[in-house]
Amino acid sequence: MKLKSSPLAADRLANFVKYISKDNPDAGLNFANTIFKSIEKLTKFPKSGRVVPELDKSKYREILVGKHRVIQLIIMLFKSSPFVIKDNYSR
Repeated sequence: MKLKSSPLAADRLANFVKYISKDNPDAGLNFANTIFKSIEKLTKFPKSGRVVPELDKSKYREILVGKHRVIQLIIMLFKSSPFVIKDNYSR
């Protein structure tokens, strides 16, 4: 399975990393690595996350990484899966 990032997800991740890195560059790098490792697991286990409660459709899954959510749309036909990163405060 392949993962494809939505432009919004890539932008949010870049902004989070920049914000964290202002005070602590190592923490910003660690945050990015943690997100990427979590996303990488989705290639092997695409249905490992829980169904996104507010969407209530099984094709949308989420995993929690710290206080952030990675939301995944499972598209089996194209074998790609865009994801969006949200923090828990923006629900």
